Amino acid sequence: MNTQVFFDNLSDLVINKILTAKKSIHIALAWFTHRDIWDALVLQANQGVEIYLLLLEDEINTDLEIKEYIKTFTYFNWVPPEKRMLHHKFCIIDYFEVITGSYNWSYRGNSNYENLLIVSGDINLCVKYVSEWEKIAVLVGYQSEYQYETIQLATLDYQITSLEIEKSIIEKQINEY
Repeated sequence: MNTQVFFDNLSDLVINKILTAKKSIHIALAWFTHRDIWDALVLQANQGVEIYLLLLEDEINTDLEIKEYIKTFTYFNWVPPEKRMLHHKFCIIDYFEVITGSYNWSYRGNSNYENLLIVSGDINLCVKYVSEWEKIAVLVGYQSEYQYETIQLATLDYQITSLEIEKSIIEKQINEY
């Protein structure tokens, strides 16, 4: 497990992390106006990465011309403030990495005092964030029979990878001994 915090160049960091995704990206955001981040998501969607986006239904977001962006996503929906204010700012990449913090994915966010915390390899944390994403998504019509199974498979995949790495380290130590 690895945890890092960042205070500068946050939009570049988000874009770089999005571009590392291989399977899926789950996002819940209050405000999202940064075109370069939208472009990175579309690029990933066009390469087969599943993009799941929940976005606050607010004039800052709804004034954007995003129809072209969201038609490539696996799932997109507005979260109306009357349901409950969506103020989250998180992203889960490949059920392996959580990006969260005060940073809204906006141009203005780059000039504010904002932060991002990135936690990699904490599967239990990823499951909690995906569960929170799904809880909100269900309120706006999302239906999935396979989300739980996908999380379980991702967890097993991570455990297998971790064991393989541990095995190679032990074998190297034995060979050096």
